[in-house]
Amino acid sequence: MSWMKFATLLVTVSVCLGCWPVPKVDQTDYCFADIAYEATIKRGNVDEFGSEYEVDIRKVYKGNAANIPTTLQGFGTMNSCGPQKLDEGATYLIYASMAAGESPRIVKYTGIAYVTDTDRQRMAAYDCSCEIKFSSFFDPLSLPVPTTRDQCNAPYNYCQRSGYCKRSSVGACFWANIGECY
Repeated sequence: MSWMKFATLLVTVSVCLGCWPVPKVDQTDYCFADIAYEATIKRGNVDEFGSEYEVDIRKVYKGNAANIPTTLQGFGTMNSCGPQKLDEGATYLIYASMAAGESPRIVKYTGIAYVTDTDRQRMAAYDCSCEIKFSSFFDPLSLPVPTTRDQCNAPYNYCQRSGYCKRSSVGACFWANIGECY
């Protein structure tokens, strides 16, 4: 019977922490996504289990425009992280992942009114081969030392919006900032 209590506790904790604010920057979501584009929402349907949208793709930043479906899936209202609700007629910058045979699934979306030219410039500079290291949750002032040229450390007071990891002229990854921190 005690294993049943443990299993219940484990499920409860995992559901509660499903949207835990793990340290990340925009580059983390961009590099996780298979495609990144600006799109206007033509139609949408949100229910308890998921959301589905028909989109008009305006500009592609990552991926092959010819291979990007015009449907998009997201979380529904019963998801522990909340629904991914996009407004019809609105334009968004969307990062999405693709699984074989399925519509793209939203990784992150931002209303286009909140995307600046500096954001687009930084997005074009992302190097997805660089691994970003963050300080320990329990000791935020301690930073791991990069062990390879493909790693860089985010400072403990990094800015999620402007910070990113890029390669130097000698090929090593390092932390940089473009734009304001807000």
